[in-house]
Amino acid sequence: MGKNVLLFDFDGTLVDLDKLKAYENVVSSLRGTPNRPLAEKLYQCDNGLCLLGEYDRRKVFAEFSGEFENTNADDFCDTFWRELRGAQRLKPRCIATLELLAAKGYVLALVTDADGFKGNKLERIEAAGLKKYFHPRIFIGGEEDRPRKGTSEYMRCVVKDLAANPGECVMIGDKTKIDLEPAADIGMETIWLKNNEYPAHWHRQVETLSDLIQEIEALN
Repeated sequence: MGKNVLLFDFDGTLVDLDKLKAYENVVSSLRGTPNRPLAEKLYQCDNGLCLLGEYDRRKVFAEFSGEFENTNADDFCDTFWRELRGAQRLKPRCIATLELLAAKGYVLALVTDADGFKGNKLERIEAAGLKKYFHPRIFIGGEEDRPRKGTSEYMRCVVKDLAANPGECVMIGDKTKIDLEPAADIGMETIWLKNNEYPAHWHRQVETLSDLIQEIEALN
């Protein structure tokens, strides 16, 4: 069975995020003055939650609510997502890699999780210029009655919606626990795009998106 369905994670896989810069802007906006040490604490808390598959920034706010007078969780999250849109950049060779894979006949799908409020993640996908490469195969966990990403249940739902079999699919992501383990659990091939923010070990890995093409073709 050929591996002709390629599932990509979004954050950290197709785009780089300067989350520290986003949190610096959040702090400046909500407190009226910069505070780099506080921004670093928010950033570290955020990364810890992401490793657990938790992307609701209300939980970050809950840890530091005392630092933000006259601000509620919704205001904090709205400010964070607005600042994050301006802090995302496409990874090198992202577009070229997607276009080449599509030209070779691979089916491309995007599997990601909600940004806390419905529609936020799709807005970021559109802002990155990536929607056209995946539409209509964009699956956002936690929206449209889908399970949250990071579970085997989520991956089964995606495969079903794609009318594919796990053995036809390859999952590509930068977080082994959230992106790859649930996919491997249902029988999909997996490729880890190395990310120094989330160090790990994986049996099949690449350094850059450009390296993907050779790795994928070696599976067929």
